[in-house]
Amino acid sequence: SKSGATGRPGRPARRRHGPAPRPDALGQAESACFLAATSLAIVGSPIAMGGRHPLGHAVLTLAALAALASWLIRSSRTADVSWRLGVVDVLLAAALAIGIVQAVPLPEAVIRGLSPKLYALLPCLDGSPGSLWRWDRLSLAPGETLTGLGILLAQGTFLVILAQRIRSVAEVEPVLRAATVATALLAAL
Repeated sequence: SKSGATGRPGRPARRRHGPAPRPDALGQAESACFLAATSLAIVGSPIAMGGRHPLGHAVLTLAALAALASWLIRSSRTADVSWRLGVVDVLLAAALAIGIVQAVPLPEAVIRGLSPKLYALLPCLDGSPGSLWRWDRLSLAPGETLTGLGILLAQGTFLVILAQRIRSVAEVEPVLRAATVATALLAAL
């Protein structure tokens, strides 16, 4: 019995005719976008001070945009791409809703109902005669809340796209390789 190229005894060797199949240009672009997104999120963000510094926020936003671009490329080249609603999607939507409610102006009755002690913390901003003005948000630092929402949206977009993209064990391997390289680089840094 012959031993084939597959290493199985008793089977003849398979011969390939022509060069090995190569992925198309869109497939390569999609893989490159996703690898860039993963690298930016895992390596770039910690190097750029974890996303709290404006440079880190920009890196996280670029990672989210690269992940989104990879999803759009995949959607354009494959007819069977579908969106699976998962726990990550629901948690992201809930967290964004909570952040938005904290940052937008609300009527006084809503603020008193949701945060009854807010005006005790801000007695000069309760809207009574002699006060400076009426505070109309639940957040005591709306600028920081909006910055946090931007970071949450960038990280959430990346995670949602990652959860949608991974459908098999083979698609996890590149992410784990990138995480391994990132860990080694950050340890060396």
